[in-house]
Amino acid sequence: MAWYPFSGNSNDASGNGHNGTLNGPTTTTDRFNNSSAAYNFDGTNDYIFIPSSGGFDAMTSLSVSAWYHTTTTTSARTIMTHSDPATAAGERYTMRLNLARIKNASTCAGGIWNGTGNHPYNTNQWTHYVFTFNQAMLYVYMDGSLVDSADVPNGALGPCTNAPLKIGLHWNSDPQWFLGKLDDIGIWDRALTQNEISALYGAINDSLTQVDTIICSTDTIALSCSGNSSNYTWSTGATSSTINVSPDTNTLYFVTISNAFDSLVDSVFIEVSNMSIDTVVEPPTCFDALDGSISIIYG
Repeated sequence: MAWYPFSGNSNDASGNGHNGTLNGPTTTTDRFNNSSAAYNFDGTNDYIFIPSSGGFDAMTSLSVSAWYHTTTTTSARTIMTHSDPATAAGERYTMRLNLARIKNASTCAGGIWNGTGNHPYNTNQWTHYVFTFNQAMLYVYMDGSLVDSADVPNGALGPCTNAPLKIGLHWNSDPQWFLGKLDDIGIWDRALTQNEISALYGAINDSLTQVDTIICSTDTIALSCSGNSSNYTWSTGATSSTINVSPDTNTLYFVTISNAFDSLVDSVFIEVSNMSIDTVVEPPTCFDALDGSISIIYG
């Protein structure tokens, strides 16, 4: 339904057009220390507004996923709510630090909140938080593990329509402003499986730091991976995050990066100059005594 990677804006990256409007949050580093890749909320008046949508209104099952980092010990801090900010009309679900719940009602007036309460939450660290609803049960997951659940009588979301979503705000009379960082917020119109939640939690963000380059035939170069994974398998057979190579010919190096949930393959091409090296010239230069040609090596 919607995916908000917060890569410098609050746009929906799912392609469904549920773009958000910023009201105060500022860009900050994400859990991988990438700059301008998450949003910081000041706990006073920052929020993101997402207009109402027929797609959101039609959901009968759902999942909401978010990464958060907070320093507050006040549990009443809202990550996301589906309701009108001025009147709280159209309430359907809410996700805050210590609870997740849905509004169960036969009409849009009144109704009863059903869900979890006072489940554990973390401070001073990035945490992955998911809740799912399958028309019978609501489940809460932290860092890929089930931590709470609740039976939902009557098994249906309230039929309220035309209400927006707010990230970082409950509603005006009881704002419950979020304090801290939020990132990678997703909404689905079905209950995610345990495997899907584990994959979201364990998503790999590694890559090779070395780009394709040219070296002299006598050189050694370090190839390194950066990110959050712990398993590396290189085409050389090495299993460390960094290897040193001294190729005699042009060589394409591969590395398979994996964790318990996912894997990817990255590569780098090293071109070798078959010239002798001149150690005096700056930048490093390869010199061929036979034909007088010079190759200057950058990077």
